[in-house]
Amino acid sequence: MTYYYIYFSILIIGLIIGFTRIKSLNRSSRILLLLLALTILSESVATYLKFSARNNIIVYHIFSPIEFALISALYYNEIKNKIILVLMIIFISFACFNSINIQYFNTDFNSISFVISGLLTIIFSLWYLYLLILEKTHYNFTNYPLFWISVGFMFFNIINLFILGTYNLIALKFPEVGFLFRSIRFISNYSLYLFFTISFLCSQKSLDEV
Repeated sequence: MTYYYIYFSILIIGLIIGFTRIKSLNRSSRILLLLLALTILSESVATYLKFSARNNIIVYHIFSPIEFALISALYYNEIKNKIILVLMIIFISFACFNSINIQYFNTDFNSISFVISGLLTIIFSLWYLYLLILEKTHYNFTNYPLFWISVGFMFFNIINLFILGTYNLIALKFPEVGFLFRSIRFISNYSLYLFFTISFLCSQKSLDEV
């Protein structure tokens, strides 16, 4: 239960900070704030179902395409390349197909969608950081909200893709490793949403500002 108290505290604090600064946030940060609000909603429902119905799988099947749509919108707003929108449509179509035909929405965790979403988010993050490096600006990287978010997304997804990819091979055979993996996953969750909060607090610069 300690994990949930810390996790929801970080989420709620980030949401409060975001709303108190909403007039100062740029468009990307407002999309991020919406994503944070929906994350709190989905995690609240998932937590309730976990302890009441013992099955919260459906929440993640529903939230996964919504989350990726907002992440895509976040990066499209800055990068402005239609490839991002094409990938978003392809992913959402696949996620729905996966939930109906492969990893069933009421029984299976949608790990395939999770992996694809994570890989695409890493690509978007690297793409943005590359463009940021090329940007002719006198601002520091830390003045860009999407810099913090990209670092957070990369840290979160690289860690969780590794854990997911090795869980059946290592963690199930060695319980002590499984505990370590869960602890690392918790820390990655905390870190990601702390990066959200930092992005709300920093100067709200965008790629088109020089």
